[in-house]
Amino acid sequence: MCVRQGAEVARRKRDSSTGAGVHGHPGGGRGGLWNQMKPALRGRGATVKTTIGIAVLFVALGGPGRAWAGPWAACTAQMLDVRVLPPMGLESTNELHRLAIEFRNRSGVECQMQDTFVQLLPQGGADGFTGGSNYDEPLGAAEEEFRKREYELRPDETAHILVVWRSRAYALYPECVNRDSLAVSLRYDQLAFVKVEHLWMKVCDRAYVSRMRLGPYLGEGIPEAWLKRFEAKATDFGPLPMAQPPTPDDPLISVEPQGEREMLGDYFELFLELPHRDVDCPFVVLQKREADGQTKVYINHCEGDREGKGKLQDAKWMARLMAPQIGLQPERMGRVEYEVFSRIRESDGFAYAEATTSVMVRDPNLPGCR
Repeated sequence: MCVRQGAEVARRKRDSSTGAGVHGHPGGGRGGLWNQMKPALRGRGATVKTTIGIAVLFVALGGPGRAWAGPWAACTAQMLDVRVLPPMGLESTNELHRLAIEFRNRSGVECQMQDTFVQLLPQGGADGFTGGSNYDEPLGAAEEEFRKREYELRPDETAHILVVWRSRAYALYPECVNRDSLAVSLRYDQLAFVKVEHLWMKVCDRAYVSRMRLGPYLGEGIPEAWLKRFEAKATDFGPLPMAQPPTPDDPLISVEPQGEREMLGDYFELFLELPHRDVDCPFVVLQKREADGQTKVYINHCEGDREGKGKLQDAKWMARLMAPQIGLQPERMGRVEYEVFSRIRESDGFAYAEATTSVMVRDPNLPGCR
């Protein structure tokens, strides 16, 4: 296969009102090499064995096999654009964590988000756990609105789910399990089309998984019963802090493949330009979407300089991301899209910036690949 950039590359720009960044062309030298896994990126191999139940989280938008009355066809992977936001702790405690996943209808027709199925993996062995929400709970406003619409997702509309978990054991719930990946299927009997890897989730008690909510994630919280269970507050939740570029035409970060055209083997890299040097943590989320909608996401856990005390140079810097080392190399023919979140140092801590790019993967025997 050959990879082409340039005229065939389509770049997506998100509405600046959502706080997301836009794509820009990198400049400067390629001095920073991020071509090997840092120690902080290695998975935590030990798994805590417990005797709690099985780890299947079902976001119940209707039971398995139930057909809704709406006239729309079910959403497919090809119709959806998935966006995984960086995991964050809550304001009042570092024991609770949240992960939001957005689903945007990128097609030109309505579709129905019916029986979305969420799993925390692996499930094998004796260390399963019971998770998910109590679906007798009152619906939140965004959940209620989506249900009234029978989960119709219109073109360019977004829905999301929210996962919240506790990472410290306590007297009532002394047992914890480790989960390193999350999978999302559009039905309980379908294979996952979204896989989030390298989560490093240590789950104590249960994990909360919301119903599907209409709209992008803007900081909505969890039901009152779960706030009490997790000893959290409604004010702990808020939107993802996004860094604002100096001007709309000067994005804070940008990402590009190596060249205009290259042969695709086991070696594929992306170049990420940052406003400051950040060797330990050039990105926090990197995701790949294949032409058929299959999406894979890698979470980078940035252990160093969490409090923003490190000295970051006020000069642009280029990081080299070796995609095959984290399982994000292109795998199929067609357009492959990449999206990255990086943290940006600000006076009171960190905010995030976002960039996208895409490449066209073609058969090397076709004209234009040699």
